[in-house]
Amino acid sequence: MCKYSMKLVIVFLALIFIFWAFVLPVKAANLNGDQNTIVVQKIKTGALLLQAPADVVLPEVFVSSEAQTSSTVASDFLVEDNRGNNPPVGWSATVTMTKLVSSSNGSEIPFVDPLTGNDNYRLIPQNMVAYKQASTEGVSLGAAEELQAAGNGISLPKTVMVASPGYGEGRLGCDIKIEITIPAGSHAADDYTSTMTFTVS
Repeated sequence: MCKYSMKLVIVFLALIFIFWAFVLPVKAANLNGDQNTIVVQKIKTGALLLQAPADVVLPEVFVSSEAQTSSTVASDFLVEDNRGNNPPVGWSATVTMTKLVSSSNGSEIPFVDPLTGNDNYRLIPQNMVAYKQASTEGVSLGAAEELQAAGNGISLPKTVMVASPGYGEGRLGCDIKIEITIPAGSHAADDYTSTMTFTVS
């Protein structure tokens, strides 16, 4: 067989294969009669998280022979519950605060004035807000209270916000007003620093 004839045979066979593979109808498989398609979407468990307010600076005061009150607001304390419990189990957010301590000489502003017995630290949760699809229903702010000493220069935990069982999903927030009473004439001029530590559970 000549080369030309061989090429014609190869082309012919190739055309038959293409026709058989792509043109002839394929026999359908037998139907199984199933009328349902299952669609699955997995939603994974999130977490219970918080975000502390940004650092704040109290207004400057001068050394004085009289007690003075200084206050500021720590804005945007946030709690976000994405645990996905059904129903929600609720949560409680608290804060502790250390005594204001001098940056250079160790002088401090005590929780209670030893001369008058007055409390020097007061925290006031305020301005609760719900973000996006969250709701403030079933969520309450802690009371305005003076801080009590727990020892080692730290206060007892103070409630900031509480979500009752069944509530508190999503992101909620509030501000915290900080009021400090500086006892009369008993502290050296300096910068005093304290740390607030937040927890949620």
